[in-house]
Amino acid sequence: MAGAKVLLMMGCPEIPIQTSIALYLSHKLTKLGFDVSVAGTEAATRLLKVSDSDGYYAKKSCKPR
Repeated sequence: MAGAKVLLMMGCPEIPIQTSIALYLSHKLTKLGFDVSVAGTEAATRLLKVSDSDGYYAKKSCKPR
């Protein structure tokens, strides 16, 4: 399944664990060879960028429209 695409969708960041689990899953799935993208609401994606400002764990982050 290496190279398969994975999309992690995040909603309203009311649950504190959401950002950290998205970063963890993104990193682990990338290491397994998956092509991972993370998307979500504006607030959720901003928290993701603040938590991983260098893009080490979440390589691709989609901006909301």
